[in-house]
Amino acid sequence: MNGFSDDFAEVGGEQAQLREAMPLPNVSYAVARAEQSGLADASCDLVTVAQALHWFDLPRFYAEAKRVLKPRGVLAVWSYSHVHVDAAIDPVVSHFYSDVVGRYWPPERKHVDAHYRDLPFPFDEIPAQEWEIRETFQREQFVGYVTTWSAVKQAREQTGRDPLPDFVAALARVWPEGEPRTVAWPVALRVGRRPAV
Repeated sequence: MNGFSDDFAEVGGEQAQLREAMPLPNVSYAVARAEQSGLADASCDLVTVAQALHWFDLPRFYAEAKRVLKPRGVLAVWSYSHVHVDAAIDPVVSHFYSDVVGRYWPPERKHVDAHYRDLPFPFDEIPAQEWEIRETFQREQFVGYVTTWSAVKQAREQTGRDPLPDFVAALARVWPEGEPRTVAWPVALRVGRRPAV
């Protein structure tokens, strides 16, 4: 998961994503708005959204998803939220996330933190088990990940000060250099079938 980021659009956008896409003979890639995909009516068994639903015009997107889904087709949306490491590291990360850069997160971030449960979901919902993404990071890799947070960028721009050095110093007190740790992102999943009507 090299280059794991909370804000992929911030680090290169759609064209960067297409450059990273694995060429496959049975897959075609295209760039389109979620609310106007260009796909044919009733042409999809599954529509997925990863870490992006909170940016969409939801009424228009849901109408588009219903249009392109086959009868009883499935919409699956997921997001990963606040990262966890261990009992010593988590308080340092939580303080930085909430108290240091918290005010610089875009307002839409609250939907990710709520696991999309606060957003309308006009589909026949199917129970889905929550799970988590796990990676092994050394401290330097973890700091690289935190650097991708849009709130860090906004804090720098709005205050003229980089919040990372104090965070890195606090992190170094609880995470020795060169020691790997398991880093986990809880993933919240909402799944539903296209309503019959």
